[in-house]
Amino acid sequence: MKQNFVKLETYLEKSSPLFLGYDIDDILFEQIEQLSPDKIFFITDNSLFSIHGATLFKKLQKHFNSHLILMNTGELSKNIFTLQCICEKIFQHKVSKDSLLISFGGGVVGNVVGLAAALIYRGIPFIEIPTTFLGQTDSVLSNKQAVNSLYSKNMLGVYYEPKVIINDIKYLISEPYRYFKSGLIESVKNGLISDKTFLDWILENDNYQNIQKDIDLLYEMVYKSILSKINIITKDPSEKKHCMILEYGHTFGHALEAIGNGTITHGEAISIGMVLAAQISNKMGYMS
Repeated sequence: MKQNFVKLETYLEKSSPLFLGYDIDDILFEQIEQLSPDKIFFITDNSLFSIHGATLFKKLQKHFNSHLILMNTGELSKNIFTLQCICEKIFQHKVSKDSLLISFGGGVVGNVVGLAAALIYRGIPFIEIPTTFLGQTDSVLSNKQAVNSLYSKNMLGVYYEPKVIINDIKYLISEPYRYFKSGLIESVKNGLISDKTFLDWILENDNYQNIQKDIDLLYEMVYKSILSKINIITKDPSEKKHCMILEYGHTFGHALEAIGNGTITHGEAISIGMVLAAQISNKMGYMS
């Protein structure tokens, strides 16, 4: 790569600095030192800890007073029970208002940890390290933190921003192909909404397995995907008016996820939801 990292902003109502690069643990440590936490709570899921998390946690332990908290893997663990369990473990280790939570994982981990950070003492700082393509290009570009209820997705939540976002693309190289490809759906959606040139670029580079092996191309894909969403949210940083267009495909998609009960990924559900929405639009005479 020509450069190690680039610094961006989320440009939301409460913006967060976002560092994008390859193998940028040094940036993470610098940001932690600036926050000067008395304790760090490193939270990830069981599967990811064995793949990447253990290595990073050992590095953190050498420099900071760090505690490890593990949660179950997958969408089915994104609930109020997991949230309470994590919070109680954090309290057990005598968390203070000067403590720092670190979310290491995909959108499920990020949402649960973000909500925990917002609730503990009515708000303590957290850093988000997304490890999936969907997490790096979509989930972190919103301050929405939520867990699912028994009735639907993301019904219990708040808006709460991370202090820092670390997008390290080294974690995307080993992401399972199915999840990497389905994670790209939100980028396709952004292209359909606002940037045909970006959509054309995606179609030109649609061999996603090769992209994961090419660091420069992977970096460009993540960077362009981030910009595609930033171009939309800068028009409505509070996400209350114009940004409703980002929900394209999600009404049907969330329903499909609920019916699938964990067997269908978010991206797969949204891709079907987008097609359904387009078909209905066509039947109503809005779309050719």
